Amino acid sequence: MVQLVRVEGARAGKVGQAMQIYTAIQKASPKAKEGVLQRLALAVSLEHAVPIAQSNPTAHTNAPAFVDPVSRYLHFEKAFLAGELDPGFKDLTVWDYRNVVNGDETNKALAWGREMLRNYRPGHISTPDHRWRYVEAVRTEVKYGSGDNKYDLPTQHFYQNIIMNGGICGRRAFFGRFILRCFGIPTLPRPQPGHATLVHWSPEGWVINLGAGWGHGSVEGKPDFDFLAMTQARKVEKAYPQVQRAKWVGDVLGETRAYGFRSGVSGIWNAVALYRQQAIIEEAKAVAIAAVGTDIGEANESKVKEIVKTVTLSAEDKQIIVGQDGVITIPAVACSTPTNSTEKIRFMKSYLGGMQLHYNRLAQPETFEYTFEAPAAGKYALSARVVTVSPGQHLLVAANDAQTPADIAVPFTVGMWDKTPPVEVALVKGKNVLHFSRGGDNIRGVTLKDFTLTPVK
Repeated sequence: MVQLVRVEGARAGKVGQAMQIYTAIQKASPKAKEGVLQRLALAVSLEHAVPIAQSNPTAHTNAPAFVDPVSRYLHFEKAFLAGELDPGFKDLTVWDYRNVVNGDETNKALAWGREMLRNYRPGHISTPDHRWRYVEAVRTEVKYGSGDNKYDLPTQHFYQNIIMNGGICGRRAFFGRFILRCFGIPTLPRPQPGHATLVHWSPEGWVINLGAGWGHGSVEGKPDFDFLAMTQARKVEKAYPQVQRAKWVGDVLGETRAYGFRSGVSGIWNAVALYRQQAIIEEAKAVAIAAVGTDIGEANESKVKEIVKTVTLSAEDKQIIVGQDGVITIPAVACSTPTNSTEKIRFMKSYLGGMQLHYNRLAQPETFEYTFEAPAAGKYALSARVVTVSPGQHLLVAANDAQTPADIAVPFTVGMWDKTPPVEVALVKGKNVLHFSRGGDNIRGVTLKDFTLTPVK
């Protein structure tokens, strides 16, 4: 009960429904009775006391209309125990967890989001910049503009369609919040006049993405500055109940609840609460984090040039292997040109082990090459292991001095690993060079793990 009142109670005051869910979760999982998982169970119970409508692919007409709260809890329990969530997840409060588990997506979509980002852009998971962790996928992958929204597929989830076809501010903010929830990061919508943005938790404090800074929007119907102050004070868990107690006294005496000085203060106890909250913030020396992505809220590409980090590649990362059957395997990062990350071509660690290459949808087109030794002359079937999040992607490859490149139709893998259909290239015995470029009218990102060249018999 103490936990319940400290997180503002059940949604719409439906405590009875919340406790029924809480009991069902603890019956479904003995692990939900203490520590992180008990806090998570309570958060799910309180948020789902009012059923949350589930967003399903439009083709799935028989899908459940509402998110099942017990399944939602079990999904995050499994992901947490498997180490799939953000390292900060274990330290969140019940209030924080409420803003993770309240999404409209299916559990299958949440699992897809984690796997897709691990496969396609793993650097967005490991970046030390918590302001952009996970949500940077909006900047790099979600094209600005609504022209392609008509190509949304009824068999795909809404969020899969967003990363495939892009969108304007609303769809981009929706995807940003979705991918944050996938990894257990609390997030809320943060509208500002004529524009949709988001705000999310980080170890340093809550941060705005894709919009103007603090003072230009609202969160849950309140000025965002008031939300910021509340989160800064809540971070001091031992002191924040003092603020709440003063507000509760004000509630009993009939004072209109005030959430911050900018909302207006009504009554002595609300004033006490807000002044105590401000004192807690000052004592903690809390600092507001500046918004990020302000220049791409309504733009496709940032005018601020990203710093491209040098990547150290080992000899093993670049090792080209020729099997006894004559099959040649070339790691995607074993380029002879370029030899390190560029604005367009990024080398990054792979969840499959070793390294992988990502051809960025942003920046100017760039070619890449591989120089290697073939054991015998002849025709070889070339295939690549790839990940894509958009259809209609192409790779063009020319071997040595070939004037006409072969067109590799890259499959739409929906964020999973797959292989391209083979194309034939002619190699000479000894030194060969493969020249790669991109083709097509709608060039988007493609991730490559390796190439195989199999002798054609």
